[in-house]
Amino acid sequence: KAPKDTLQAVYAAGKYKAGLSLDVLCIQSTMAGIFIAFAGQLYLSVGGGIIGAVLFPGGLIAVILTSAELFTGDALIFVASVLGGQVPIHRLVRNWCVSWCCNFIGSVLWAYFLGYLSHALEDVGATELAIQVAEKKALDHMGSIFLKGVGANFLVCIAVWQGTTAEEASGKVLTLWWPTASFILLGFSHCVANMFLIPMGMMMGANISVGRMFTSILMASFGNIVGGGFFVGAVY
Repeated sequence: KAPKDTLQAVYAAGKYKAGLSLDVLCIQSTMAGIFIAFAGQLYLSVGGGIIGAVLFPGGLIAVILTSAELFTGDALIFVASVLGGQVPIHRLVRNWCVSWCCNFIGSVLWAYFLGYLSHALEDVGATELAIQVAEKKALDHMGSIFLKGVGANFLVCIAVWQGTTAEEASGKVLTLWWPTASFILLGFSHCVANMFLIPMGMMMGANISVGRMFTSILMASFGNIVGGGFFVGAVY
């Protein structure tokens, strides 16, 4: 699609998402959390690094191709749609609140059942990495978490925008892949990924309080809104 046609497709997505019934919105948001948690566990299981970053985009690809409701991607869609006069602002608030909460539920469900109870991470020797990553994500300085959140969702929403330009699934995969892998390699903070990584590390023994977990995830979320909603959604 040409840039102007891409914007119209984003508007159409905004109107579709704004019109979702609450039950569908909750289910699709929970599924998005599960998809990102799967990618997070895969990242840990292969030892992180370049290989983990290359594999992580599978989670976002699943979100896009199944039309799941990911808070960070919806930051782009709804800011653009509200500014374009396509969606009322109360629908933005509804979508963000529900998608954030249900993304968290999906991420923690995967972490508890398929990361912790299954002993899958222990089997591949990733317990210490899970603890290390969680403590780094949660115990970082708040200003640093915010700025890393800006960088992460700027790249994720560039990936979503580029994916919207593609008509075929193969084109969407290719355009989504590189920016998503890049934010992992750059050490940025994606709030939904952190909804898996931090609780997963806590289950493995990381020294993080529940209050600190939520504070760090919320700070990353604010950064994600700025990076994706304003530096991509508002700009384009």
